[in-house]
Amino acid sequence: MRRLKSCLFAAIALWAVGCSSPGDIESVKREVTHFQTDADAGRFDQMYDGADGFYRRSITRDVSRRFFEGVHRRFGPLVESKLLEWKVKQFSAGTFVNVRYFSKFRHGNAAEDFTWRMIGRKPLLAGYHFEEQTFIPN
Repeated sequence: MRRLKSCLFAAIALWAVGCSSPGDIESVKREVTHFQTDADAGRFDQMYDGADGFYRRSITRDVSRRFFEGVHRRFGPLVESKLLEWKVKQFSAGTFVNVRYFSKFRHGNAAEDFTWRMIGRKPLLAGYHFEEQTFIPN
């Protein structure tokens, strides 16, 4: 019985991991690049319009725009961005991919945390967190 439970647990874990493919991570990385390009270009309303309902229900268009305008005004354009980690999570509301980037801007550094909801193979922004960093990781 114990062996059966172990096998069942392993099968469920493999199934959960198997629900997300390396293609999901690659599509999320492309979407982060697109997001950062839009932010540098000041296309904040388009970023909002293209986001998932989870994001749009959590913040108004005006507050979202003012937030990104303030970040862009304070930090300037993106210079370089590096993926630090990613996680895939399965919930009843769907598959979510969390990614953390270390980003260098003209006037400072930040950790950017993105949460993407996968709709088929298309990632939609479901959450975003920006944290100023005073050190640069290796």
